[in-house]
Amino acid sequence: MTKIYQNYYTKSQYITSYMVSRLDLEEGDYVFEPCGGDGAFIDELILYKKNIKIDSCDLDPDAISILRAKYKEEKNINIWEANTLFDKKLDDIAAFGGLYSKIIGNPPYGAW
Repeated sequence: MTKIYQNYYTKSQYITSYMVSRLDLEEGDYVFEPCGGDGAFIDELILYKKNIKIDSCDLDPDAISILRAKYKEEKNINIWEANTLFDKKLDDIAAFGGLYSKIIGNPPYGAW
């Protein structure tokens, strides 16, 4: 059976560090990571600022299991399973003016 969706994880600490540095994080920021994967961006976010809140979701149940186990002790990290394109929770957040101060995700790959 072929998977409908494909995962592209960022395995470069150089890229994750660069992307997080571009957020200009401040104490108390509320960051959304729409495709949590294995937590590469979450790990980097934690290194930069301890006093931030992070929400992350993924549509892959296996990734969600890994993320929940990895961050079960972190009270400032919330993980849920969702397809961010069709998630009602995110629609409701947007309809009421938004919630997040920063959003991070994979850069586009394969383009020139």
